[in-house]
Amino acid sequence: MQRFVLILLAIIQIGAARAPSSPAFDERDYENVSLVALLADPQAFHGRKVGVEGFLTLQFEGNGLHLDRQSFVAGIRRNAIWVDQPAWLPVNYDRSFARRYATVYGAFDATEKGHMGLYSGTLFDVQKITPTATASEWQEYILDEKRAAVWRLLRSWILLVGVAVAIAFVFRRLVG
Repeated sequence: MQRFVLILLAIIQIGAARAPSSPAFDERDYENVSLVALLADPQAFHGRKVGVEGFLTLQFEGNGLHLDRQSFVAGIRRNAIWVDQPAWLPVNYDRSFARRYATVYGAFDATEKGHMGLYSGTLFDVQKITPTATASEWQEYILDEKRAAVWRLLRSWILLVGVAVAIAFVFRRLVG
C-alpha cells in the first residue's frame, strides 16, 4: 500500500509540478491527436486546438515535437512539428521537460513549416506542456526506491550492531 501511495505521489508530482501552462488553460478545449495522424493529414487539423504527444525539444532554432528521440537525433525534421515558444514560458525556464517526451497543447497551422521550412507544420499559441514519464524513468524510480530501502535496512543493521557492541562493552566492564 505504501508503494502504491509513493507511485501515486510521483505521478502527481511529475504531472503537476512540471506542467507549465498559461493561466486560462482548459484541456477540454483541445482534441487529443496522435502525432502520426497530424503528420499524415496536416490539413485535417489546420486551425484546430490539439494536444499532441511526442519527443519535445526546446532549443535555439530547434523547438520541435518529434515522433521519437531517434528521429530527433537523426535530424529527421519532417517527422516533427515546430513548436512556437510560448510567451508565458520565460527564456530561463526549468529545462527538465525539454528533450523528453511530453504532451503539448496548442493550435496547429499546417501552412507554417517552422525554422527554415524544415518541419511538417507548427504548433502555435501553446498553452500547456506536460511531461510524460517513460518506462525507463519509472524503472529508474523503482530502482531508486529499492536502493533507499536497502540503505534504510543497512543503517538499521549498523545501528543494531553498534548498540549490541556498546552493551557488550558495558557488560564486560561491569562484570570484568
